[in-house]
Formats: sequence, structure tokens, C-alpha cells
Amino acid sequence: MKKSLIIAAVFMLSFTAILKAQQVSGVSRRMQGINPQLVGVVSDEYSDFMLINTANILDIDGYRVYTQLSNLGIEGSDTALSGDAADNDFLLGGVMPMEFGKLGGFLINHIGRADAPIYYYDPSEGNILDSGHSGEFETIVKNGIDTEESGEAYLNENEIIVDALLGMKRLDFGHLGFRLSYKQLLEDGLSSKYSFTSRDEEGSLLSDIDDENEAKRKNTNITVTPSFRTLIDETVIGAILGVSLVTELDTDERISSFRASADNENYEDYYEHNTIIDSETELSGLGINIGGGLLHPLTENINLRGFATLGITNLSGDEAEYFEEEMIQGTTDPEIVKYSELSKQEIDENIMDISIISGIEKQISEKLMLGAGIHFHRNTKTTEMEEKRTKTDDDGVITYDTMTTDMERKISITNFSLPIGLEWQATEWMKARMGASYVINSYSRTDKYETTFYEDNTEEAEKEDDTIKAEETRPVIVTDNVAFFSGLGFSVTENLDIDVTGMFDNGASILELGNWELSATLKF
Repeated sequence: MKKSLIIAAVFMLSFTAILKAQQVSGVSRRMQGINPQLVGVVSDEYSDFMLINTANILDIDGYRVYTQLSNLGIEGSDTALSGDAADNDFLLGGVMPMEFGKLGGFLINHIGRADAPIYYYDPSEGNILDSGHSGEFETIVKNGIDTEESGEAYLNENEIIVDALLGMKRLDFGHLGFRLSYKQLLEDGLSSKYSFTSRDEEGSLLSDIDDENEAKRKNTNITVTPSFRTLIDETVIGAILGVSLVTELDTDERISSFRASADNENYEDYYEHNTIIDSETELSGLGINIGGGLLHPLTENINLRGFATLGITNLSGDEAEYFEEEMIQGTTDPEIVKYSELSKQEIDENIMDISIISGIEKQISEKLMLGAGIHFHRNTKTTEMEEKRTKTDDDGVITYDTMTTDMERKISITNFSLPIGLEWQATEWMKARMGASYVINSYSRTDKYETTFYEDNTEEAEKEDDTIKAEETRPVIVTDNVAFFSGLGFSVTENLDIDVTGMFDNGASILELGNWELSATLKF
């Protein structure tokens, strides 16, 4: 009991992501079945040294091999154990004793996600929207107007996480831990194609739309986290300090065209609008996380645990967007207008993340354990952007935009939850787990704009004509929901434990193996 420590490392588990806790390499499959929001309240060998304090690795006696697997459904790679269309989560690592009171570990986690959201055209909105469905689609509607609509979209993410851990026993004053993490989101991307054609009863073209989009993201995060824990009387206390180097690179390429019919008099027999948009955003900066926590035995069967973390990340960089437009109007003597626009924005992002959790772990009986807590989490992101644009017309003449815009956007997401979880020793070789969380979420956003107009747009004019300031505060959105969790644990032998989650996801039958997620732990 005294060897356990509750102290947060980098615990940024938001409740919008909690249902995807299977993808968090630091949360054991056991805790995913009990309740992932109780990490730090319920003692757990794997999660305690991965997410709470690396020095907790010293509580392990002997050797460990950890694995987590998905994408093992009975239909092959198209059916993932996570229940999604093509998720693939693979983890392999281990811990071993070293000389002079040290214990070291090394883990590699690869997470692959694939989904196919479908895009459709909504005439009332005048743009392409994400319908939230999966798979390719094709529709034909005939009701006076013959409409043909088709599209496909593929979202792929590949993330790799490598952790090196070291715990050291340091005489009487406590234990030390050290963790080096490398995390990279590998050029994931969204690729989509969409087409929409409508004709009247006589077969004349009314409108024709084509849209093609290719977006990619590549993020890298390198974190060094030293940690410390000690025992004062019967209370275990500890602290961590994490320093991260962060880089983010986003690119987006889009080609779209719109053609309208000869029957629309506003377009003088024919109208065509073609656009090309290329953008690239590159940010880099430094993040710092500090935390502290404690474990105090209230009685022989009840432990009080709590921790708090504060994370601050500052990123800066720029975004460049190139926009090219061609408009063709008329058929006999078409009018063609071309121009391009280059927009550059300097960006500064400041992110503050606060997480506080406390709760109790109670051994109700020899075979039943209860965990319950209170969890508060708040993430605030402030983005400042300064934009400057130049335009080039069909004759190659460059002009500067007649205005520049400074924008400040502040987004706050606050989550409050009451998590509870149970673990029941059903037989000598099987444990049943279940949990639930009542969650209250709030979202707020405020945008501030300062637009400066210039008298002369033939060069970067310094003479201001007018400045307008505006502020938009959107209504706070508050939602609440209840999330449920379940899992099973099997002690196959003294040296092998297998944990399973996802058996009842999406209301599925326990016999649908494609929903299952597995982890195996070897002990020797």
C-alpha cells in the first residue's frame, strides 16, 4: 500500500476523448474496463508508472512484457477489435530489473485509425458538408429535377509513441524516475472527392459541382519528464516536471469547380467558377507540465488519493495560403476573369491545461473493489493571428489588400465528472469490471477582431484610413452525458494475464469478436 504513489504526469484526458481511451497508450486495458477516468484513484501497475509517476516502476517485482492488440477480428483487417472501420492499435514493451536498485522499461505503441466520412452538398448552406457517415456513396433523385451525387473520403491517422523509462532507488529520501517520450503523428491525411450534377426535365444542365481535397498533418512531440516520490509518515507524496518540444505541420490542397446552366439568366447563358487553394501552417514551441499528488490510507481498506497538474504550451509560427480563381461568364463572347491571392498570417498559440482529481479506492470485500472520485479538467487555448494579403490580377499587377486583420480567439473547454468503477473477482481465474461517469461539459468561445483599412492599396501603405474593432462572444454550450465502461480479466496462468474490453460496444453481442480489444501481460 505504501509503495503506491498518486501523482499526475502528463494527464490531459479530456472527456471528449474518453470514449476513445482504448487509443491512449498509458491507460491499461484493465482500467479501460473499470473506468479510465479513475486512473490515479484506483491503483494499477501499468497506468501508475506510465501516466502517474515513472518512479512507480520500482514497485514491480521481476520482469514484465506488455502487449495491446486490435484489428484481430474474424474478418481480418477490415474488422477492428475497437469496433471502428479499420482501427489498428499495437503496443509492445517490457520492464526489467537493472543493477544498483534500478528498473528500466521500453515501450513502442503504434496507433492507426481509418474512417471514411462522406461529404455532400447542401444547397441551403451553399457548400460541402461532412455528413458523418462512413463509406462511399452515390445517389440519383428524380422529381422534376434529375440529381446525381457521388463522393468518397478517407481519413487516415498513423501515430507512433516510443517511451524509455528508468526508476532509481535513492537511499532514505525517496525514489527517482525518468521518462523520455517520442510521439509523432505520421502524415495522416484526409482525401476526398465529391461531385454533384442536376438537370431539368428536358435534360438541360442546371448545375455541376466537382470538389477534390487533400489534407495532411505531421506533428512531433519530444518530452523529458523527471519525477520524484517519498514517504512521510503514512502518506506518499510526489512531484513531476515535464518539458516538451513540439512541432506541428499542416498542409491542405483543394481544387473545386462550379458550372451553372444556360437557363439561369443571371449567368448570361453560362457560368463557370474554378478555384485552387493551397495552405501550409507550421508551428513550434515549448510545453511545460508540473504536477503533485498524494496517497493517504484512511483505514485498512480505504485509500484516499488525489493529484493535480498544470500544463502550459506556447507555440508560434506562420500560415501561408495561396488562392487562385478563374471565372468564365457567357458562351458567345465569354468574359474571363482571373486573379490570385496570397495570404500570410503570423500565429501565436497559448494553451493552458488544468486537471484535478481526487477519490477513494475501497476494498468492500475480499472479492469486490470500488473506486469513486471527482474529476475537474479545463483546457484554454488562445490564438492570436495577424494577417496580410497580396493580390495578382490577370495582367500580373500586384496590389496589397485594402485592409489587414488582427484576430484573437479564446476557446475554453471545461469538464466536470463523477466517475465510479467496480472490479469483481467472479472466479479464481476471471474478474468482471464495469464503470460509469456522469460528465458535464461546457464550451465557450470569444473572437476579437481589429481591422485596419488603407487609402492606397497599390503598395503596403502605412497611412491608415480607418480602424474597426469588433468582439464576438458565442453563447456557452453546456452538455451532459453518461459514459459506460466494461471489461473482463483472465488469469490464464501465474505468469499470464489477459484483459479484454469492447465486448459490448455499440450494443453488440459478446460473440462479435470484431469488437474485442485485447492485452496480455507476461510476468516472470
